[in-house]
Amino acid sequence: MRRNFYSRANALYYSFVAHWCRFTPAAEDVLCLDLSFSLFCFFTEFWVVLSLVKGARSKDMLLTSCRRNALYKQGQYVGKIREYFYFINHEGMLFLDDSRAKNFTSAYKDVDFLNFFYKQLRINTTGRFADSFPYISLCGRERNYLRCDDRPIVFTEMEDDGKALRIGQSTRKYPFEPTSLSMLSNGRLYHKSPFCEYGLIMSKTADKLFPLFIFDDHGYPVSFRWKGETYPLTNEIRKLIEPKNI
Repeated sequence: MRRNFYSRANALYYSFVAHWCRFTPAAEDVLCLDLSFSLFCFFTEFWVVLSLVKGARSKDMLLTSCRRNALYKQGQYVGKIREYFYFINHEGMLFLDDSRAKNFTSAYKDVDFLNFFYKQLRINTTGRFADSFPYISLCGRERNYLRCDDRPIVFTEMEDDGKALRIGQSTRKYPFEPTSLSMLSNGRLYHKSPFCEYGLIMSKTADKLFPLFIFDDHGYPVSFRWKGETYPLTNEIRKLIEPKNI
C-alpha cells in the first residue's frame, strides 16, 4: 500500500515539475526543485508514518470495543434479570456503553433516571462482568452495569453558592469541603465522594478553582483560598492513590 502511494505521489510531483520546467528552465530553478523534492519526500514519509500509527491505535481501540461488546447484548435476560451496560466519561455524562457517538446529544438527560441511577450505585459484586464493568446500579429486576473513563462520580458544577457539588447531570449534590481537594500527578482535581471514596471534578469546574490554590515547590496544591479563608489541604486522596508522591 505504501509503495502504491509513493508511486502516485511521485508521478504527480514529476508531472508538476515537467510542466513548470517548460516555463522556467534556469539552473537555479532546477536546484530549487531538487530541494523542494527533498522536502516533499520528507513530509510524505512523515505523513505516512503518522497515518500508520493513528491507524494502529484506532485498530487497538476498535478491537477493545469489539471484545467488550461481544460480552453482552443490551437488554439481555439472564433468567428474570434484565441487564444494561453504561459508560460515564470524564465530563460526567452517562451513555449506553455501546453508543458509537458519545457526546452531549446522546448522553442521558432524564433527571429522575439519573438521580435514581446514582442513588443505587455500588460496587459490582454480582460475579458478572466485574472486570469490564466494576460498578452497578440496581433497579428492581434490572442490573445497570457501569464502567467509567476515570471515576464513577464526576462533580460537574458548584451549586448553592459554593456549598455543594453537583453529581453528573443529575440534581443530586454533595457538600463541598475545601480541605478534601487533591490534585494527582495526572493534573486532574478530585474531591471526596459519597461513593467509591473520591470523585473527579470536571475540568471546566476545576479550571475555575485552580487560581485559588497555593502550591508547594513541587507544584502540588497545599492550601485553598475560599470565601475569605485559607484552608490547608489534607491530601488524603493523594496519600491513598499516590503515597510515593507525598
